[in-house]
Amino acid sequence: LSKPIVGLSESAKKVAKGNYKESFNSDSNISEIQELTTTLNYAKDELSKTNELRTELLANVSHDLKTPLTMIKAYSEMVRDITYKDDKKREENLNIIIEEVDRLNLLVSDILDLSVMQANIYELKEENFNLVALTKTIINRYEIFSLTEEYKFIFETNNDEIMINADKQKIQQVLYNLISNAINYTGNDKTVKIKIIDDKTKCRVEIIDSGKGIKDEDINLIWDKYYKSDKKHKRNMLGTSLGRSIVKDIFELHNYTFGVN
Repeated sequence: LSKPIVGLSESAKKVAKGNYKESFNSDSNISEIQELTTTLNYAKDELSKTNELRTELLANVSHDLKTPLTMIKAYSEMVRDITYKDDKKREENLNIIIEEVDRLNLLVSDILDLSVMQANIYELKEENFNLVALTKTIINRYEIFSLTEEYKFIFETNNDEIMINADKQKIQQVLYNLISNAINYTGNDKTVKIKIIDDKTKCRVEIIDSGKGIKDEDINLIWDKYYKSDKKHKRNMLGTSLGRSIVKDIFELHNYTFGVN
């Protein structure tokens, strides 16, 4: 009775030290020990996935931090040494520094938001507001991408006034994150479609891009804070790799149904 348990215990100690190649094996014919062996192997596999994804997240976040810091340093030195007498060039350099600081601020804000929500210390500040009007306002703020990058934003709704009761600031954050994600991953047509469908009993919001899509086995992973669809880090145009996990937490706080096709 004790021999297979001792063996499982030894394997568990190796996994605890980070050896995720270790397997739990038992030739016991006792059903409870067989079930324990299966459960431990499942837990080990999940820990291994989480550890790999966490490593990728650290690499991605480090890259996202390092790039703007490098830009800020380079353009600051340029202003100090080269362009300080040229008003136009100096202003251009300073604007780039400000934009990179904003990018850093966005990353830090996402990390803080995620920490607060996953610590279950955030309370919703619910109010009544028009979801269609809010969505139109947000889409208008992306007009710069239409002018400079030729992106196309298509908005469709069957009702111009859909009043909901929710945390307006958080729903706004959801829309920003999902639209930004669609911009980053849409296809060569650079088209993002936003649809709001009101059937009187519930409201459905769809954010659609024309990108290559996601593998079926990865569909359930995309809301994980450690997940990134492209393992080779590619700098996003805007937003951070934490955005989808923040969206998930906000939806769950509201008890909303959400998903991806």
